[in-house]
Amino acid sequence: MTARRVFVSSISVLAGIAAAITAWPTLSWQGDALSDLLKVALFTSVATAIISVCLWTAFVRPNLSPKQRRFAGGLVGLITALCVAPLPFFAWAMKAGLVDLIANDSVSISALFDLTFSALRHGLSAFVQFTKASVGAALLSTALGYGIVRHFERSKRESHQTA
Repeated sequence: MTARRVFVSSISVLAGIAAAITAWPTLSWQGDALSDLLKVALFTSVATAIISVCLWTAFVRPNLSPKQRRFAGGLVGLITALCVAPLPFFAWAMKAGLVDLIANDSVSISALFDLTFSALRHGLSAFVQFTKASVGAALLSTALGYGIVRHFERSKRESHQTA
């Protein structure tokens, strides 16, 4: 198993769980809350996987020194957390807005653009509303990226020493 695969799968699962926990207070009153929580968790997990695999591929290069690779792994974790934290709020705002547009039969290109920017503003408000959780997620993601690179470097070094 590669470091990238471990990082992407770990952070995707953790992001999906965190998204479901974060979205619970907003969705708990709905009759189909469990279905919506699963959708938010799945959406967040898939988006996290896409973002993190792209970032890991771009930043954590094999030609870097071990110290640079650890820094790059931590940076990937941080950037991934900053990109992923607003996703549950964005997804919920988009879903609610689309349902409202369809119910009022007012779907148009301009309405979809307005809805997208409104949902983006709602998603970015996650940093204001949940500052402690967002900072915690960023710190834990940074530690995860750094730790995975460090673990794989250490195990690679030990396998070369025993060979």
